[in-house]
Amino acid sequence: MPKPRTSNFDRVFVALSDPTRRAVLMKLLDGPATCSDLGRPYSMALPSFMQHIDMLEDAGLISSYKTGRVRICKLTAGEAKPAEEWIRKLRAAAAAKKPARAPKPAKKKKAAKAK
Repeated sequence: MPKPRTSNFDRVFVALSDPTRRAVLMKLLDGPATCSDLGRPYSMALPSFMQHIDMLEDAGLISSYKTGRVRICKLTAGEAKPAEEWIRKLRAAAAAKKPARAPKPAKKKKAAKAK
């Protein structure tokens, strides 16, 4: 059965949902890196790691190119703009709404002692 088509907006959030992929993005902040270098810290086979790279590319967060037999990745993150804008709007809306305060409980009056 074919996978349902998802919007790029959804693919960005799916790509960011995995800690390995988020770590790869953080590493790419330092500049382009080979897939082998990016995958080295993880205890997985390179083909498994490449699935993470493919997902980041599919979401438009990174791009890669081959130089000989070496695949080099670089951060693009242009496709993150719609998700970033959505989060900004969500924060602004949440900040604009003041939480409703619960009424203070009424103090109970002490009953006068009958003599």
